[in-house]
Amino acid sequence: MLLSSCGGTPEGDAVAVVAGRPIGVEEYRTRYMDFLLSSGLPDEGTHRAAYLEQLITLKLMARYAIDGGLAAEPVYRFAEERLRRKLLVAAWMRRAVYDTLAVSEEDLADMFVRINTTVTARHLYAPTRAAADTLYERLLRGASFEALARETFADTALARSGGHLGSFGFDEMDPAFEDVAFALSPGEFSPPVRTAQGYSIVQVEERFTKPLLTETEFAAQKNKMQWYALERKRRQARAALSARFLEEAALSYHAPAFNRLLAQITNTPDRPEDAAAPAPDLEDAAWLRDPLATFGPPRNRRTWSVSDFRERARYTDPRQRGRVRDAEMLRRFVGGLIVQEALLENARRARVDRTPEFARALDRAMEEWAFEYAWDRLARNVAVPEDSVRAWYETYGEPAEPPALVQARLRERMTDEALRARARDLRARYEVKIYPEMVSGLHISGAAP
Repeated sequence: MLLSSCGGTPEGDAVAVVAGRPIGVEEYRTRYMDFLLSSGLPDEGTHRAAYLEQLITLKLMARYAIDGGLAAEPVYRFAEERLRRKLLVAAWMRRAVYDTLAVSEEDLADMFVRINTTVTARHLYAPTRAAADTLYERLLRGASFEALARETFADTALARSGGHLGSFGFDEMDPAFEDVAFALSPGEFSPPVRTAQGYSIVQVEERFTKPLLTETEFAAQKNKMQWYALERKRRQARAALSARFLEEAALSYHAPAFNRLLAQITNTPDRPEDAAAPAPDLEDAAWLRDPLATFGPPRNRRTWSVSDFRERARYTDPRQRGRVRDAEMLRRFVGGLIVQEALLENARRARVDRTPEFARALDRAMEEWAFEYAWDRLARNVAVPEDSVRAWYETYGEPAEPPALVQARLRERMTDEALRARARDLRARYEVKIYPEMVSGLHISGAAP
């Protein structure tokens, strides 16, 4: 994507200035392109102007919140450290891994075939490599998929169908699973393949590829496939690097602390005979110092205590922590944290956080976070009066939506109105300059200005 702009502004290459801070052409272009890709909208003058207004509102709300003391609050400092860690890893991955990747014509040709192919397959699942190897050896000795599926999946539809997954196409399965499925001939089954969920043994039953694929169709999809193929390569490269780091870590667990932590997380007792026992007390200071996991090369082994684990786990997504419901998932979670620590150490050694690009990325991320925080506080103060609900039903009759859904829709609408009102007030408080010629002068390859 190429960028050109006509002339400049008193603030340099800026499309607007909000509260004395310019919105640079490159920042606007990057954000606007992300907006087009996520929304599927075409590049048009009205969309450019509307997106600039959204961006100005974001910056006004963020500035107002920060000026009101948000930056001094613990929640802000925690969010900043969480985003710093995330951006550090992303910056190092981009420099050390992503920038070395390229998409070849062969990659695009393979993707084009996959897009036009449907595979019918079945699989056997195992949470660990050892369990998967055992299943694979039993298949080699003549065991059937049907029999092993009944053991593997217990009482589920997969157990009754012999692990049958039905038909799927491109990008509908885990990338590693897909690679194996598209490489097998009908009737073949694979050795264990590692996926994001564990390990699978894949057997392909049928494959159908659309006949008469043409060069014209390939050319029409080439630009989109180029971007998508590069994104897939990035995901696969990160997964491969994470797997290598985890293998090199030679991770081992200390059973007493691990079992107690698992019991606390899942709110279950350590042993069946302790069914009436309460969950362990996480604030037991002595237990928090207990060793949990040891990892690293032979000459530089490190041990995390329970407290070390908890400190690093705080920066993960709560939904990710909430998915830990058994021992294997806890092992994966701890392993993921150790990989994350290795990535952070590489990033700090490379000093990627000392670059102007990193500083700008962190500033932009905190601005977005401050806006979300301010928007959430604004939304919490929006109440939907009963007469608004009655007016809605009088206008639209008695549709099937329950009152709770109607209230949610009205709350969203009223919050948007409150946001626009707040933005108008803030424009009176903070100076805003807009340079329309800089917006209209943008040229983005593949889209009409």
